Amino acid sequence: MRTSFKHHQLRTLKSYFALNHNPDTKDLKQLAQKTGLTKRVLQVWFQNARAKYRRNLLKQEEEKVPKQQQQLQRHQAAVMEQICDSQSMPASDMGSMGGAGHRSKSPTLSELSSAPSLSDLHHQTGSGSLSSLSIYLSIYLSIYLSFHYLSIYLSIYLSIYPYKFWLVILITRLPYFLSCLISIFPFLPSLSLSRYISIYLAS
Repeated sequence: MRTSFKHHQLRTLKSYFALNHNPDTKDLKQLAQKTGLTKRVLQVWFQNARAKYRRNLLKQEEEKVPKQQQQLQRHQAAVMEQICDSQSMPASDMGSMGGAGHRSKSPTLSELSSAPSLSDLHHQTGSGSLSSLSIYLSIYLSIYLSFHYLSIYLSIYLSIYPYKFWLVILITRLPYFLSCLISIFPFLPSLSLSRYISIYLAS
């Protein structure tokens, strides 16, 4: 049978729920005396209120996540575009390759003199390091999102236990700390990679 609550009863229950989501036996007894409701009815109301609170909190967090995903995807796309631009061949080289089909099959003296040197080959092999950097960046973004989602769901699940507040802080902040620690790693290989590229460009 569905219980119909009066206005003053709902106002009392909601005001208490804002302070404590899990009333103990003593609090339920006081609420029963104040509202005129049975202990069982109060227990069911607080269970439903906690479930509704978790659904609303989860919905709010899920609305924030797509915006952060879009920002990360745009940042990743911009980085990938820069990497692809750095790996693309200059237009002068493309023109020389296009004109090669109209020449004779036997190499001329000018063709032999324009053959790539050893330093040019080293410069071309440096592009492999750029592709490895893009793979590393994708792995980093996946790990970062995993830790971010984990902290969100842990904070929602553990919010129903206010008497374990210290445990909530410890567990929910641990993924955030790890994600911040991981955010430092991409700069280390990028710095060594930039030195590696600058050495080959200077040679």
